[in-house]
Amino acid sequence: MFFGEVWHDYSLEKITIDYDNIVLDLELDNILKSIVFENFIAIEYIGQWDENIIKSISLVDDCEFIEKTLNKIKNNNDSYLKGAGNKDINAQWKCVVIELIDGVKIRVVCDNIVLR
Repeated sequence: MFFGEVWHDYSLEKITIDYDNIVLDLELDNILKSIVFENFIAIEYIGQWDENIIKSISLVDDCEFIEKTLNKIKNNNDSYLKGAGNKDINAQWKCVVIELIDGVKIRVVCDNIVLR
């Protein structure tokens, strides 16, 4: 997993969201990296102003955002929880927190994380 890497001072260049994945494109000293959050079920990004510099990226255990997300999905879909894609409501969901240097936190819930 990529959490052993130091992400401080990387610039968040782009966020791409498609049907199954969120991709964060990061850059530091002309080195480009992408983090792919596969089979995402939630993203929260509140308070963007003018700083896109990463302070830290961490995997959070016992994240209330996972529970909130799953409750919302269950409430919105009654008993029909079979997605058209690869998502499984019983997956081992992960919560990743990306903190920018101005204190803004981006939270993502997904079932797999890949660095490319």
